[in-house]
Amino acid sequence: MRVAAAADKAGGRLREGTALADREVPRSVPRPRPRGLLDWSTDGHAYRAELPEYVTVPPLAVGTPRPPGTSPFPTPGGLICAPR
Repeated sequence: MRVAAAADKAGGRLREGTALADREVPRSVPRPRPRGLLDWSTDGHAYRAELPEYVTVPPLAVGTPRPPGTSPFPTPGGLICAPR
């Protein structure tokens, strides 16, 4: 993953999310562990490259997140379930 930002706006939650998740999420939750990161800046932009470990187990879910208000379950008449 590579995260870019204007050099004066680099830092904060966007850049620290992976490290924070590794510290705060219990080890029982399967996920790739961070193996390394590299920060650099050039031409007024700051960059971060992160290297996660290689994971050999299959993912828990495949595909993309569902849009809000949709359901993975069949509904009568093919209607979309909307949150209340």
